[in-house]
Amino acid sequence: MSGCEGSTSRTDQLSRADLEVQRRVLTPGGVLLIVDHGSVRPWAWNTDPGTRFPSPEDIYDELALDTARWTPQRLATPQRVATGPGGQTATVTDTVVAVRRLA
Repeated sequence: MSGCEGSTSRTDQLSRADLEVQRRVLTPGGVLLIVDHGSVRPWAWNTDPGTRFPSPEDIYDELALDTARWTPQRLATPQRVATGPGGQTATVTDTVVAVRRLA
């Protein structure tokens, strides 16, 4: 649900119709989980240090969910060590958005 600044957002890349179906079919108590890149891997083809990844809060806001029916469970940017194709390692950031359907 995110994207680099100046590009089409993931919300636009994902079909809005598909997202709406996912929202409708998720039963009350269920969790909609979005995990995305939050940083550039050093071995990526695009290593522009100016690349901006939206925060979890940006992504949550972009979803425009009815707060009477949805509540955020986790908006986070955890870091982890990833291994590249040549065996090199780097600390990368993920973006995690988890929202629970209330009704």
